[in-house]
Parts: sequence; C-alpha cells; structure tokens
Amino acid sequence: MASSVLDAQPSLVHLSLQSTSSPDATAPVTVTWCFDNTGGKQYVKYGLTADPGKKMKAFKNEFNGKALFNADLKKLKPGTKYFYRCGSDEAGWSKTYSFYSEPDTGAFRVGIIGDTQNNANNEDFRKTRIITDLMKEYSPFLTLHMGDIVDNGSQSESWTCFLSVTQELNAISPLMPVLGNHDIQNTKGDDFQKPFQDYHSLFNLPGDEVNYSFTYRNVRFIGVFSG
Repeated sequence: MASSVLDAQPSLVHLSLQSTSSPDATAPVTVTWCFDNTGGKQYVKYGLTADPGKKMKAFKNEFNGKALFNADLKKLKPGTKYFYRCGSDEAGWSKTYSFYSEPDTGAFRVGIIGDTQNNANNEDFRKTRIITDLMKEYSPFLTLHMGDIVDNGSQSESWTCFLSVTQELNAISPLMPVLGNHDIQNTKGDDFQKPFQDYHSLFNLPGDEVNYSFTYRNVRFIGVFSG
C-alpha cells in the first residue's frame, strides 16, 4: 500500500498552518505534496472558485528518492473558502480541494486525533481511515494530532501510508501534529529523542517543527514534545 500511493500523482497532499508576526494577518496555509516522476516546476493554483486561476510556484525538496513540493498561500481573506489544486500542466494536476481560511469572527471547529500508529490493532491505518473519514464530515478548520503518528518512525513507508490514508481530511483541514515516543529515535546516542528526517521532510510546521506555536482566531496553540 505504501509503495503504490506514490505512483499516483500528485500524492500525500496535506495542509499546514504557519505563524504570522502580524496580529491582523490571516494565518498562512502551506500546501505540501509528493510527485514521484518529475524534474519540472510545480505549482499551486488557488482562488475563490472551483476553477482557481491564481498560481503560486512551489519549492522542491527530496523525500525517499521522490520529489516533494510545498507552497505557502499568504494574504488570504479571513473566513473565506478557497479552492486549490497542485501539480503542473506538463505533469498533471491533483483534483480540486478546498479549505476555509482563518476566520476573523465567530467560532471555529478543531479536530483532535492521536495514537494513530499502525500497530497490530491498526494495520495499514485501517481504523485511522475510518476515524478521519468521519472527521471529514464535520469540516474542521484545523486538525491537531497528539502524537504517536506512526508505530515506528524509522520506516518511511509508515509515514507515506499515514499521509495517504488521511489525505482526504488533511487536504481540507491543516494538520498540526506533535511528536510521540513512537515517532522519534529511542536508541541512546547523539540522536536520542530526535525526530527522524522523514518527519522534517514531510511536514511543514512553524519554527523548528518540534516545539512550536501559532495563533488562530483568538486562540494561542502551543505544541510541545515532552519526550
């Protein structure tokens, strides 16, 4: 399953939020995706209609021999539904997704998940798929993950399988995780308690991505890795 998800292009589409230095600015949204067979440029097309026209060039990184891309969408209108797709005319585009930008008034809904690791009770994240499919029906403005994302953070296929299984939620609701003990290196030495590189490669979070904070509406969220 993990190897096949990278054959579909683009794959592993997910959103995240960035912090902003201005209290009046709407939180920027980062779009991240994997494209396993392209040497060309990639973009995010976004806008207020289902046929978005504004184009943002993506930055390219590497992940497990694949091309990984991300683009920041800034200066978003508050409380607005945005449509987007990622890819390129030459290599192909993802389907069109949508998300709501940070509201400037009123309440907003937050999804919370945790302990999604793919152990014997959750092979191939099958139960995780059921849970996130249900959460998608509630259209959370963002999703917090409490840690233990995967069972063994040293296995790249576990990270890609998780992001593939949860893509339909992550593509409409920014995913903001913190690390659990299953996600980091537990062998004593110089790298003890550090996250595996796959975590830094696949996720685009504020600050050092391990301990970070961001403001959304009138709430300050603080993510702390307590290991």
